[in-house]
Amino acid sequence: MPKEIVAPKAETKNTERTDAVMEISKEIIKIIGRNEVLLGEMSEEERNKAYVPITEEIIRLFIEKDVVIADIDFAFRLALQAFSSFQIVTNNTVERMYQLTLKEKFGKSQMDFTMADVKGSINE
Repeated sequence: MPKEIVAPKAETKNTERTDAVMEISKEIIKIIGRNEVLLGEMSEEERNKAYVPITEEIIRLFIEKDVVIADIDFAFRLALQAFSSFQIVTNNTVERMYQLTLKEKFGKSQMDFTMADVKGSINE
């Protein structure tokens, strides 16, 4: 009796594809991290001069890894998600540090301060 051929589960294929895209996202972050990145306002010429070489390096990565074109946007969204997560964790940590400092220095939490506590801050 011939062996039954079983197609791989779609979930397994999707998980493998997602894992591969996650690795591409990590590589995108590494490429950006090791290059000089201009921030703020800039002309189109300045942007092209700064970003075209980095973009070319990212495109070479896509070619080398034979990335599915439909996955490119997903790879960038994952990279942005990582930056967003770092921002959230950092902001939350700084806020906790601030709250602890208020408690240590003034014996109060931010929620316990009243206008009477801060009135000396303005010119009367």
